[in-house]
Amino acid sequence: MFRPVRSAVNGYTFIEILIALALLGIVVAPLLNLFATGYFFINDARMHTTALNLCRARLEETRALGYSAVYDLYLAGAASPVIETDPLGYTGFTRETSVFLIDLPTVTNALLPVQLLQIDITVSWLENNREHSETLSTYLGKR
Repeated sequence: MFRPVRSAVNGYTFIEILIALALLGIVVAPLLNLFATGYFFINDARMHTTALNLCRARLEETRALGYSAVYDLYLAGAASPVIETDPLGYTGFTRETSVFLIDLPTVTNALLPVQLLQIDITVSWLENNREHSETLSTYLGKR
């Protein structure tokens, strides 16, 4: 009477396998792109974090020296800016320390300005043929 359309042999036809592979490719291709983009952003964040940590390290070192020592080292010795390549062993990074003297007039006596040292730390690196940099600044005054 009625004949079954499929035979008793278990398995998939070639067309079914091709359709499954096409659907799998449609789903997996965007995921692979997502992973590649994620890797790019993680690497970029790692480089920026390393640069900021190098800035912070130098900033804390100069602040710990105090006003007089920083003034003598950078301004009186005419050593500003100081440029270091591969600071603390981080290859590919360059750290620049610049110190500027700023005179702020006071309200009570304009002849006796308040002297501050502006300390700028810039860390730069080359990535994908583009130069990137991070800069941190602080002020240091006499106590």
